[in-house]
Order: sequence, then structure tokens, then C-alpha cells
Amino acid sequence: MTKREYMYFHEECCRKLVAITQKKNSDYTGNNDDPFANFQQIGHLISVPRAVEIGFVTRMSDKLSRIASFVSKGNLTISEETVEDTLLDLANYCILLAGFLRSISGKPPLPQQQEMPMSISEKETEYQPIMSIGGKEIEGNMRPILLSRKQILDAAKELEKSAGTYYVFSVYARA
Repeated sequence: MTKREYMYFHEECCRKLVAITQKKNSDYTGNNDDPFANFQQIGHLISVPRAVEIGFVTRMSDKLSRIASFVSKGNLTISEETVEDTLLDLANYCILLAGFLRSISGKPPLPQQQEMPMSISEKETEYQPIMSIGGKEIEGNMRPILLSRKQILDAAKELEKSAGTYYVFSVYARA
């Protein structure tokens, strides 16, 4: 893997992390707006100093144990969850703990940002998709799609193989 390929891989992992945490946080916290609600329950059940942080570290330790088992044995017994899934879960627990620690520190949630970034669905409703081929805009019956840089490069390579020519295009949004 080259540095460039690694950066595409990293970017894709970050996208997966957000998608996973949205789904799992919804499952674990229900309708509660507190993203740490499931961890804070332990603090209400037992009176141990830093019980919430211990809860985070326990979950992280579970993931580390599973990763260590994979490294030791070379495989995992439960094949439905890959070692990559476990690594992504561990990363999400680290980010959750960092968010929790920030929330109890009194620091603002977003250090250098005034407002929350828009979600993808908000972006789709706010912007009109435009396609450009060779600098010429083409408007029409299009729907926006999200592709990683790697997916676009892979598609370009496939086009080159089949047609022998690169087709240069760009997709962008106009307010």
C-alpha cells in the first residue's frame, strides 16, 4: 500500500466510523440526546469514582482482548465480525471517551467551529447537483452520489482499460 492509498483507506475508515457510531449510538441510547447515556447508567447504579470512564476503558479492553486473540491465533471464532470491525469499534470507543472527557471538562464541544457541520442529507436538500464534462455544464435528471476518491480513481482505471481513453468529469454542487 502506498501513502496515497493509505490516505484513501484512512478516509474510508473515518466514513465508516461515523456511520457505525450513528447506528450504534442510536441503538444504545435510544431517544436520549445524550451520546454517553448508556455509559452514564453505570454511574447511577454504583457509586465508584470515575465509573463512567471505567465503563469506556472496559469496552476498549474487550476490543483489545479480541484483537490480541486475532494476532495470537491468526483468526477469529465469530466470523460475522472481522478484525477490521473490531478495530473500528475500538477507534469509536476512543473517540467516544474523548468526547465524554471534553463534555465533563467544560470546554466547548467544537473547539474552533461556531456551528455544527451539515449532514449529508442537509447538503442534498440545500444544493443543486451539476455535472461538468470538459468544462461544459450538463444539467438534467441527475441524483447526487457520494464516492470516495479511491472509488473515482478505480472507476477511471476501469474506463481506461475498456475504452483506452480517460473520460474526465467532475461533479460539484452549486448553491
